[in-house]
Amino acid sequence: MVFLAKYHIFQNQDVINYAKQLINDNIKAKDALHVACAVYAKVDYFLSTDDKLIKKLSKNTDIISLNPMDFIKVLNDD
Repeated sequence: MVFLAKYHIFQNQDVINYAKQLINDNIKAKDALHVACAVYAKVDYFLSTDDKLIKKLSKNTDIISLNPMDFIKVLNDD
């Protein structure tokens, strides 16, 4: 199974506004922009090895954030 990016997300006002909301939730600016792009692209999962970021995003209902190992477990369950 191969996963490839299908979209290139460019900075736009919707992405910036969403990133600002994430920054207000104490998420670092670069992480917030990365997550905002993922939400804007409507990805199924946001993967990160940053456990603090994943914990902060766990309250976010717009995106499912997992570390890569947990993502593999999800794939194996399907």
